[in-house]
Amino acid sequence: MRVIITILLLTLFNAHIYAQGKTYFRYRNEQGVLVMSDAIPVKYVEKGYEIVDIYGRLYKVVPPEPSQEEKDRLRKKNLEKERLAKRDRELSLRYSHIEDIRAAKKRKLRGIDTNIFTLQLTLNNIAERIKEYQATAAANERQGKEISKETLVAMQQLESNKQLIEEELEQKKLDKQGVAKKYDQDMERFSEIQSTAN
Repeated sequence: MRVIITILLLTLFNAHIYAQGKTYFRYRNEQGVLVMSDAIPVKYVEKGYEIVDIYGRLYKVVPPEPSQEEKDRLRKKNLEKERLAKRDRELSLRYSHIEDIRAAKKRKLRGIDTNIFTLQLTLNNIAERIKEYQATAAANERQGKEISKETLVAMQQLESNKQLIEEELEQKKLDKQGVAKKYDQDMERFSEIQSTAN
């Protein structure tokens, strides 16, 4: 009898030792019931689960698989991170000091200002030529003469050119604002990079 009890106790003790080392999966089934098992069906894996021992002590939490929206958001976040990292590398390679960025900004804006000045001069010249044609046309009308077809075509062409140059001038002004903003952002980011590097 004593032998049987000893064997029984040893068996229980060994089972206890074995159970302590074994891990289980804890997950919620379709009904929302908490299940603990030594295997987990594939359909529950994506919903997340926990790895526990026989007593329910938690070893690891495996989070649910992200939804498509979360995956898309994460992908966008990673792409933005990569874009920023690339920009940071380019800034660090291109410039040694923040003064280099200020100088580059000044040069770029000076170039745009030159373009704006040139366009403005061209616009003024066109406006003067249009006035000359209009004066000639008005003088002809006062004298009872017809305005020549060539004059009308030339005036129309000048008006068309004037409109195109005005549009280009507006675009250059917008470009100037965009360039200034970009360099300001570059200076801000460069300062951040330098402060984290030090």
